[in-house]
Amino acid sequence: MEAQKLKDKTQLMLMLQYSIERYQAMGNGIKCQELRSELNALRQSMEQK
Repeated sequence: MEAQKLKDKTQLMLMLQYSIERYQAMGNGIKCQELRSELNALRQSMEQK
């Protein structure tokens, strides 16, 4: 169960990183900041466990 949760969070992190790159390329800074915030929160939650 834990392995699946870790895999899901890793997949979400990769998706967020990809989305950040795409929004940056389009020049959408606001959406990029929102996604970076979400990514940082996810990283912090993974580090605490």
